Amino acid sequence: MEGNTWRFLKELGPGESTQVFLTGFGTTAKDYHLRVENKSVGVTVTGDQPLSRIVCWAKRTTFCPEPYIPIKAEPGKEFRWNIQYTFFAKK
Repeated sequence: MEGNTWRFLKELGPGESTQVFLTGFGTTAKDYHLRVENKSVGVTVTGDQPLSRIVCWAKRTTFCPEPYIPIKAEPGKEFRWNIQYTFFAKK
């Protein structure tokens, strides 16, 4: 990790993978803003709930950040949240 950027030190070989757990987020949704991009395309992911952790895993052709939120739902009550995905092409 370099600041808020994850850089791979080497190319993952066939069958290799890596995984990391990120914690320490605030109590508001302010931290729920992820941006993943490669040389030509990307996606931003924004949620309206605070993050409890992010599990990032990668293999040779895939990088997947998986955000987790705390869910508190009383019996018989609903709990709703929103996640917005914005895909973009780089110039």
